[in-house]
Amino acid sequence: MPEGDTILRIRHRLADALAGQALAVSAPSARGKATGVERLDGAVLERIETHGKHLMLACGDLVLHSHLGMSGSWQLYRHGERWRRSRNSAWVVLSGERHEAVQFGGPTQSLAHTCAGDRRRAANRAAVGA
Repeated sequence: MPEGDTILRIRHRLADALAGQALAVSAPSARGKATGVERLDGAVLERIETHGKHLMLACGDLVLHSHLGMSGSWQLYRHGERWRRSRNSAWVVLSGERHEAVQFGGPTQSLAHTCAGDRRRAANRAAVGA
């Protein structure tokens, strides 16, 4: 199982490669599609945080939560570089200007609204009387 220091290294590698960029997002496997990660397509990766062994990738009002468990991994590739695993086994692919970050496996991948997004939506509903 990846430990905290491993998660921090992953965070730094992903941030160096993708932070501040608009992402092209795909979900080659059914597991990735089921979590709705493709809703992140076109969003800018604003920040990446860690909470213990949890990795949180924030894109506007949405955050991708990843926990790698015993068997999951995030792998970073340059565009066009051959992956070490099959494309069909990837849960999510985050493509930036020069790199692709690919999550394979793990017990947790979910997409949720950020607290800031929840507050903004509530204020908008109140403003329009919804």
